[in-house]
Amino acid sequence: MNKHFGSSFLNFVMGLATVFSLLLAIVMFIILPTTAGSLINSWVELGWTRAFFEGIVRIIIVILYLYLVSLIPDMKRVFQYHGAEHKSVFCYESGKELTPENAKIFKRFHPRCGTSFLFVLIIISIIISTFIPFTDIWVRTIAKIVVAPVVISLGYELLMYSGNHDNKLVKILVAPGLWMQRITTQEPDDTMLEVALVSLQTAMPDIFPDFIPPANANKDESINIRNNM
Repeated sequence: MNKHFGSSFLNFVMGLATVFSLLLAIVMFIILPTTAGSLINSWVELGWTRAFFEGIVRIIIVILYLYLVSLIPDMKRVFQYHGAEHKSVFCYESGKELTPENAKIFKRFHPRCGTSFLFVLIIISIIISTFIPFTDIWVRTIAKIVVAPVVISLGYELLMYSGNHDNKLVKILVAPGLWMQRITTQEPDDTMLEVALVSLQTAMPDIFPDFIPPANANKDESINIRNNM
């Protein structure tokens, strides 16, 4: 892309992909469930339970989407790296030495995963949607988009709370996400664990000030060899 069209074209394509992704998410996770709720409500008066029906439809769409994505070979490899990420974080939080041998003994299901965050958002959106009085599809959709920042903020705070507490409420909140991580994470190999551990230490320079990533270490070694020649 850079060679034939220039960096400006690549930036345009990336921006277009981002906008398309946001629109697709709105259609799949807001408009479709809202439309399904309106359709059922035209047959049977759902009342305040409409939000729960819309939430169930949204959950079905999420599960189906993640399952279909997991069938793509390249995405399976991504999900292996996802599992490696979780194992490396568990290894760090346990205080053990950050090695692939130590990391591989941990589970690949982490309560603060984005998958858990996604299901926490769905639960919160169901609760908040019960207070949205509008029945028109488009007005209700716009209302959900408007309150989305509130839903995301509450979801983030609950996810952070779950990372520091272990009680029944936390277990209930993170349970659906932990179940879904059976799809969104896969068992990694040792090379993937090594990549995850290097990434973890590189991303935390304050905690690991003396850590030198392998690429930089090789570069320094090459410089020393040239200086000694």
